[in-house]
Amino acid sequence: MLFTEALKLALQSLWANKMRTILTLLGMVIGVASVIMVVTLTNGAKAFVTTKINTYGASVVTVSKMPQTFITVDEYLDFQKRRDVTIDDYRAILDECRSCVSVGASRSTQNGKVVYQTKSTTDTMVRGWTWTMPALSNINIESGRSFTRSRMNTVRTWRSSAATLWTRSSAPATRWARRFA
Repeated sequence: MLFTEALKLALQSLWANKMRTILTLLGMVIGVASVIMVVTLTNGAKAFVTTKINTYGASVVTVSKMPQTFITVDEYLDFQKRRDVTIDDYRAILDECRSCVSVGASRSTQNGKVVYQTKSTTDTMVRGWTWTMPALSNINIESGRSFTRSRMNTVRTWRSSAATLWTRSSAPATRWARRFA
């Protein structure tokens, strides 16, 4: 059988069975699209995990009540049952961890209230960090300045405001980090 005869026979068969041809073509398109989607999602998840791991580095350990992402609602509810990480836990790690090069703490709340003189805002994200957290989180400040150890010890108003934030904030997004030698 010549190539032209085989091609003519194939085209006649496709034309005679139009519904089967269309469904086969549709199945192939869906299959190829599914494979492309799975590969793309897998590569995206890999990039996300790699970025999260590389952000802190290999020598940083974090302690948190809840992770940043959840897979199921049941997982979220299980994490809600954990006890809150408190400023006392941070101080215990700071005092008792002899192999820690640096220990830091951060706290944030989504529904904070900020007051300045006669003006105020509500539902403001308020984030507080110890002076060591930018280095632990690999964050470089491009403009302005961050707190230093000496500044944190001398600024009484910040310390009292931070204490108020620690005790009054209901957000469980507290995280402690420590870097080992």
